[in-house]
Amino acid sequence: MEVTKYNYLSVGYSIYRVLKDKGHLIISEGNPVIDVSEPIEGKPKFYRKFSDYFKEDIRYRTWKVLMPVRHVTFETFFKILMERGFALYNYIDSNPIKSGRKVDPKAYSIASKVP
Repeated sequence: MEVTKYNYLSVGYSIYRVLKDKGHLIISEGNPVIDVSEPIEGKPKFYRKFSDYFKEDIRYRTWKVLMPVRHVTFETFFKILMERGFALYNYIDSNPIKSGRKVDPKAYSIASKVP
């Protein structure tokens, strides 16, 4: 499977075709920085080594099973949507929810400071 601009444009055309006038498209996308990083063996789980963020391709991650993850930069992702006629009115980085502080204070502290 290859990541190409065409894959995204094709999806963009379909969304644009079925979205009603003045409709809203809400996207929840994984963090591309995490897609290009791996935990460092023997270090705390939040220590990571990074590969090439700008190389857009398929990566594999394990979430209970090994799964392909399509990696593109946020720049590419948003440019393709805008090429299809979408406008970006708001962008919100994800953050851990406040109640997570009680569940795992150390993880919450770290996740609150990294992308």
